[in-house]
Amino acid sequence: MRELLELPKTLYHGTTSENKQHLDLIDINKIDINYGDRFSDFSQGFYLTSIYEQALSYARFKANRTNKFIDSKVHPIVIKYELDIGSLQKSCKGKIFSKPDDQWAEFIYNNRVKSENKCNSNFHNRNKDYDYVYGHLADGKIATAINEYKNFDTEGFLKEIHPKFPNSNDQISLHSNNAIKYLKFIEIIHDTSYQKR
Repeated sequence: MRELLELPKTLYHGTTSENKQHLDLIDINKIDINYGDRFSDFSQGFYLTSIYEQALSYARFKANRTNKFIDSKVHPIVIKYELDIGSLQKSCKGKIFSKPDDQWAEFIYNNRVKSENKCNSNFHNRNKDYDYVYGHLADGKIATAINEYKNFDTEGFLKEIHPKFPNSNDQISLHSNNAIKYLKFIEIIHDTSYQKR
């Protein structure tokens, strides 16, 4: 299993050409850390990965979902950034999960569970205590697993949400404008081989 020991310098964000919102992602000052889902793995924030293929896969998923429900010409795009790791780590509070272990599972559970009184502990990022979090991506079955675990059981939950591809996935989430400012836009990569489904 790939251990995530250091923050990556090159990062990717998968999105679509659906509207002009993706153009805001070029201007670092316009990135909205409150735009995403409140109940994400590491809590609400701006999510990126160091793996281009992972970002592209997510962008294609988003494009397919949009194109399925509306007659549009949405296509996937990946936005490439560079992260100033040294400055981020000096001025921001962060958490790195080097592997998908019990601590990682508990953190994800507490961020993803809808009701705060169902949290297993105070170990979460619901209040954006961490400016950035880096770790593995949980399996897509997590929503079902959350609903099934009325009482949190680390071992069982970890088995349910372990990453499908632990050697080829990661995610970093940025939860403050202070953390966002250490990103530098590099380029937009258009998926020219995309076939609408």
